[in-house]
Amino acid sequence: MLQRTFLCLFVTCLFSAFLSGQGTRGGSFYLDGGASLLQYARIDYPEFGVYFQPYRLQGRQESWRANVLPIGYFLTDRFLVGVRFDYQKTYSDDYWASEQAFGESDTWSSLRPFVRYYPLSGNDRRWDVFGEVGFGRIGLKGYTGIETDFHLAAGIDYRLGSGVLATARLAYNGFATDLNYTTLEIGPRILLNEISGPTGQSRLARGTGFVRGALFRGSVGHMRRQGEDWLDYRFEITPSAGYFFADGLAVVAEVDWKIGGEYNYLEVNSYPARYGNHVLTDFQTSLGMRYYPLRTSRLVPFAGLSAGHYRYEYDHELENSVDTRVKAFTYRGTLGGTYFLSDRLALETLVSYTKRDERMRYRYISDGEWIDTASDRLVVEAGFVVYLGGQ
Repeated sequence: MLQRTFLCLFVTCLFSAFLSGQGTRGGSFYLDGGASLLQYARIDYPEFGVYFQPYRLQGRQESWRANVLPIGYFLTDRFLVGVRFDYQKTYSDDYWASEQAFGESDTWSSLRPFVRYYPLSGNDRRWDVFGEVGFGRIGLKGYTGIETDFHLAAGIDYRLGSGVLATARLAYNGFATDLNYTTLEIGPRILLNEISGPTGQSRLARGTGFVRGALFRGSVGHMRRQGEDWLDYRFEITPSAGYFFADGLAVVAEVDWKIGGEYNYLEVNSYPARYGNHVLTDFQTSLGMRYYPLRTSRLVPFAGLSAGHYRYEYDHELENSVDTRVKAFTYRGTLGGTYFLSDRLALETLVSYTKRDERMRYRYISDGEWIDTASDRLVVEAGFVVYLGGQ
């Protein structure tokens, strides 16, 4: 049945292309400009030893992630076919005793094809609207075969400059084996055929601003099944922005704020079932400086320093549960390079090292007491940067 659905979609798209012709956007590739094309993170953190005493033994967690969603191709000026791809691999070593180590490794990867239709024709418009439908999740790793998931979406593309769009997308996601979620995403998108290379004008001059990454993502899921009433919500506000107050010298501010909650109300209101009900807040912010010593070529190196604050809170619903608290001061150094694809768009690769001085408390620590600890984070990532304003 699912294979017939994909065949019908493919035939419909080809027929539409034949009727409509290529148009102004036909033949163009469409990319998510806010996604991390690749991210590697290694975290070294102190673990509690035997019986959770404050004696420290080092542990390590590593993760690889590729998040290229969506990538699409305009068959015509109005029809786009695409796929959402995600990949994540994690590995962790947890040491509970000096001679004993536990390693865990997981990998997830999948494809989600979709078709999008733009009812208004022409790429000379400042804004455009679209509707979208997607069928199925093709599991490549960690998922079981093909799931009969689907999604329906509508959105707006707003043109920021040649080849650069700001997009808001509202979607209803129906999952075969999970909760159904309503999701809102806001972030940059890219039309590759409009990227013509930089003109030679410096985008690192005083008065220029830049943004990187997705700006907002929020989702709410709900399901009633077999006496259970599930509610799950997640909101992520993740702006990263900079401003050049002098040629080659920028102030950079970053916020990564995640709020979430999960509730399962059962007909049988048991303690184990309700213990998982919780509200979570994960917040970190930083402010720093970035310097570009060379500014005359398409590829420019940079270095940066920043400091910030981190706070994590996990609150159980049950009154007699001990909630988790972590608060920290962070220091980070960054080295990287920016390659300009156009005056407004660049591909950025960076390596950062973050030191986090933490205080924490959770269920194995006496009420009112805090444990002082620290963690080190090494991150390598690549993604797009959008430049705005400037002289």
